[in-house]
Amino acid sequence: MKTPIKPSFAKALLRMAGGETLKASDISDRKTLEVFVQDGVVEKVPVSRKRFVYRVPDAALLKDYLAANYQIKDLEAYLEILSRDEASGADSLKATYHTKTKRTTAMPGFFVKTLQPLPVRLNQEALSLPASKGMETFISEPENLAVPEDVTIIGVENPEAFLKIDRLGKHFKEYEPCLFVLRYMSKGLVPWLQTIPNPYLHFGDFDLSGLQIYISEYKRYLDAARCNFFVPGNIEELILSYGNLELYDRQVQHTQNLDTSNHPEIRELARIIRKYGKGLEQEILLKH
Repeated sequence: MKTPIKPSFAKALLRMAGGETLKASDISDRKTLEVFVQDGVVEKVPVSRKRFVYRVPDAALLKDYLAANYQIKDLEAYLEILSRDEASGADSLKATYHTKTKRTTAMPGFFVKTLQPLPVRLNQEALSLPASKGMETFISEPENLAVPEDVTIIGVENPEAFLKIDRLGKHFKEYEPCLFVLRYMSKGLVPWLQTIPNPYLHFGDFDLSGLQIYISEYKRYLDAARCNFFVPGNIEELILSYGNLELYDRQVQHTQNLDTSNHPEIRELARIIRKYGKGLEQEILLKH
């Protein structure tokens, strides 16, 4: 994932996404602006021989670009988080419904959830994580969290899927015992994973951006032998029936360098996505 964008640039993007055309002087982060222009997300329009203005020609394209490259799904929520010096766990969890951001100004740590009681150690103290429905646990010091080595760590993309993971339990029987982690409430997940030997299962979206995130943000930093990507057995049927053509079209131009040849666990999924030209978000499993 790229470095999080500055608040001033996020505000400029929000204005352009709303239909405004901005002068160069309205945008302070010129370096990031040029990246967005080069990627075709922001358009540079000449108004004279030496003057240019900037606009966002496709707000939907901008939204997908921010989600895929910066983990920001909602600019307004992103700016709201950055404006806070501190954020409560409840507020931060609520905000993840609208934004995928590292939350560098929010509290470090991540939410975890279990389907069965799980013995762990936190700060050398033995305890059991709850498996009660409607109960999530926030780990503020992941460096002090120790779990048994046979536990599979499952990173969950979407807050709705995370909160309702009990409804998806049948999909993860073969990975038990397991610990579900809300990835986008996670400042410190990858560093923590690097200190433990446990297998990691990535429960992401079944689209090109989801595959790119898995490779570039997780497998890149972990031992490949312990990484896997969750793929439902009926994924081809799901993509064929419920896949989103527009989602694929918006992502394909930003994932041209996606290469799954060295990642056999996602090679077939990538083939299916490209075969039908459709992307599928993980929330679909809650409905089907």
